Amino acid sequence: MKRIITTFLFGVACLIATSNANAMTTQTATIPFDFTVGQLSVPAGTYVINQVSPQVIELDSSTRFIHLRVGVIPADWVSQRPDKLVFHKYGDRYFLSELRGGMGEFVSTLRPSRLEKNLRLEQVAAADQQITEIALK
Repeated sequence: MKRIITTFLFGVACLIATSNANAMTTQTATIPFDFTVGQLSVPAGTYVINQVSPQVIELDSSTRFIHLRVGVIPADWVSQRPDKLVFHKYGDRYFLSELRGGMGEFVSTLRPSRLEKNLRLEQVAAADQQITEIALK
């Protein structure tokens, strides 16, 4: 009986250690412009980014009292330029579209919102889309 309990506890300890090892370290980004995440407009400022799971990231700003959990899509490829937030810009609006982190170990993309899709269609004719990258610290 002791052997079964010891084996079980060892297995649980291994699972906990593995889940903690896979967690992204906390990173910070100072974003100098207002931007949109999903359907929400977010002001410029310094944000702490955590990857809660492969499908969820958190954006926190204690100075602005903002706490967002955002669903992301883990990408199958490794980034060549790690530790960055990638924004798509249409006119004067910025949309968070990608998180690259872990020294290139993971890339997570955000689904474009309806507003971003509409602006993208409008801007295709004007060829006014830009990509902006913000380094994570």
